[in-house]
Amino acid sequence: MKKVVGYARISREDQSHFSIFGQVEQIQEYCNRNHYDLIDTFIDEGQSAKDFDRKAWKKLEEFLKINHKNIDYFVVMKYDRFSRNLHESLSVIQRLEEVYKIKIISLHEPIGIPVDSPFFFQMRTQMLLQAHVERLVISKRTKFGIDSAKKQGRFLGVAPYGYKNDRDENGKPIILENPEEAKIVNFIFGSYLENYSFTETTRLAKKIGFSQKAREAVFRILSNHIYIGEIKFKLEDGSIIYLPGIHKPLISEEIFNRVQALISRTGKVINRFNDIAYLKGAIICPNCGKLLTACKSKGKYKYYWYYECAIHRKSYNVDVANNKFDKILDELNFEDYQIDYLKQKIEFLLQDKFENGSGDLGLLNKKKASILSKKSKLEEKYLDDKLDDEIYSTWHNSLKKELSEINIRINDIKNLKSNFDHHFSNSISYLSSLKSVFHLASTPEKLKFVEMVFGRELIYDGNIYRTHFINPLFVSKVLILKGKKLLEYVKNQQDFPKSSLSNHDET
Repeated sequence: MKKVVGYARISREDQSHFSIFGQVEQIQEYCNRNHYDLIDTFIDEGQSAKDFDRKAWKKLEEFLKINHKNIDYFVVMKYDRFSRNLHESLSVIQRLEEVYKIKIISLHEPIGIPVDSPFFFQMRTQMLLQAHVERLVISKRTKFGIDSAKKQGRFLGVAPYGYKNDRDENGKPIILENPEEAKIVNFIFGSYLENYSFTETTRLAKKIGFSQKAREAVFRILSNHIYIGEIKFKLEDGSIIYLPGIHKPLISEEIFNRVQALISRTGKVINRFNDIAYLKGAIICPNCGKLLTACKSKGKYKYYWYYECAIHRKSYNVDVANNKFDKILDELNFEDYQIDYLKQKIEFLLQDKFENGSGDLGLLNKKKASILSKKSKLEEKYLDDKLDDEIYSTWHNSLKKELSEINIRINDIKNLKSNFDHHFSNSISYLSSLKSVFHLASTPEKLKFVEMVFGRELIYDGNIYRTHFINPLFVSKVLILKGKKLLEYVKNQQDFPKSSLSNHDET
């Protein structure tokens, strides 16, 4: 009994022509009718015939490489199921028929000529050529359809992160905002603009639900024009342009352009924030005055972080440095008399803004009084028959509308003051624990805090911090900090190594 291997294929473009089920059924019927033994049928679903880079075809080739001596026929429903690439198909046919000695049969295209006839080769080549031409036509038609849709502003394919696939009222593809993912996209752009690296941005985004695992996922989001409402379009000469899309942008052009400027910046090493080594970018080397960078080293059970001078390769354990800095913060708490003074000063400023005549509330109350006066005079004139009904109604409605708007604004300010008073009374207590304030802050805010308190040249040598500047609010703490060997304050800047800290482009 002759042994047969079948092959069925269908692409995404020709789903309406030959189903996989129909192809397999016809191959089986052919074998039954001719009393052939169908060993196996290999199936490629959703695969193009432009080449032989197909999952099932590769398995078929591996099978034939081992078992070709036991196979007589290779059966397909049509040659275009086998291939639509004339050059590659002739090469494969030569290998199957001349090397493996397996005859190829097309059920819908029988050739009533002996296989060894030159005309058999001619007719089969014409059939393969026709399949090749059809592939070119399908490809051109598909490209025309895709280009037309893109010119209309439609995104085709699986929706990017932040969007979801849908159809409009005409059944045409569109993408709509995915609210939860859109929030994360905005967070990613915002984090990168705050000087976080791709790695740090990814780590922070995962904390709020970012699920993509590819290493370049954040980079692809940050560089994708889809998020500003644009569609990528390739011209005939291969150049890329961006067309306006019909989908909703998730990011403003201004933010997107700022991010692209950061990504494409060349010749400059950009300082990136690190939430573990959060003093990176704030402390400098005692020898050269360069900003210390951050690195990690793998220990027996975990990674250990270090602050390191890129010039001298001198490293300082991050936990030790951070703990010593925490002890400094413990000594920098405001005294009770300072907090009381600050509270009185702020309350005075708030009273002036919200209650006195010079503040917003005072101005609105004056305007309200003016409108009420006008309304009273209008009613007097109306009662004295000095105004007809139409004029009175017009002016009365106008003043009533103005009064209503002012009352809304007055209530908004009162609510704002009430909320502010509540938050102020709860927040001012934090001044008695600056360490708590510091650790509640984001990493960019931490660095601003350090600069505000210690200036831009805070030196760390592994044992003690040193600075030539300390905020006047904390000058009274200098001797205490020095006595506890936490911080030395030296006014003369010449006592310190020359620093390039004013240039924040160091790593």
